[in-house]
Amino acid sequence: MPNTSWSERLRYRFDNFMARGTPAMVGGLGLISLGVIFVAAALLVGLGIRPGGEDHPLGFIEAAWQSLMRTLDSGTMGGDAGWGFRIVMLLVTLGGVFIISALIGVLSAGIDARIEALRQGRSRVVEAGHILVLGWSPKIFAVLNELATANANVRRPCVVILGAEDKVVMESEVRVRGQTGRLRIVCRHGNPLDPNDLRIGSPETARSIIVLPAESVHGDIHTVKALLALAQIKGDH
Repeated sequence: MPNTSWSERLRYRFDNFMARGTPAMVGGLGLISLGVIFVAAALLVGLGIRPGGEDHPLGFIEAAWQSLMRTLDSGTMGGDAGWGFRIVMLLVTLGGVFIISALIGVLSAGIDARIEALRQGRSRVVEAGHILVLGWSPKIFAVLNELATANANVRRPCVVILGAEDKVVMESEVRVRGQTGRLRIVCRHGNPLDPNDLRIGSPETARSIIVLPAESVHGDIHTVKALLALAQIKGDH
């Protein structure tokens, strides 16, 4: 094992921790916040520091509460009195400003990542009795037209389209060109030939499955591969 400095090990562990995602980062910031609060409370109690005008030193719980309030709201320290108390609370407030700012950034990044994941259409469809259409080609619009006519009297019919196109593009084209009638269209991005991607469309609970041949000379091969992938999923269940 090559010689590594403690700073490199610390940085490596920090990188691994950050790679765990938003929940881990929020939890880490929460622990840092608790550490700041408890250290400040211990200083106030251990050194006997009390706010100006107070006759008795603060207890640990009260000191921790005072520190928590200044961590969450920097304006709380405006009414502090006594320089010792002010200095400790100033440090707590500065730590709180850093933690809250980092927390807002982490939550914002996490929400953006979640929205992007939803936009990509990689979440699994939770439906039963739906019609699953595998593939995307110009033939999809004629298929949707036929399905809309055939399911005109069906209550809340749902059609799930699993194709290699971008989810937003598929939804936009269906909205503009498709004659969907009462159909509820759900689009998902995935490879119909990949069993893992096929599970996104919940084929095991689908009422029927339609495989669209690809617009190429290998369209029949594409269809056969999709059917084999479906058979693999059915075999797993």
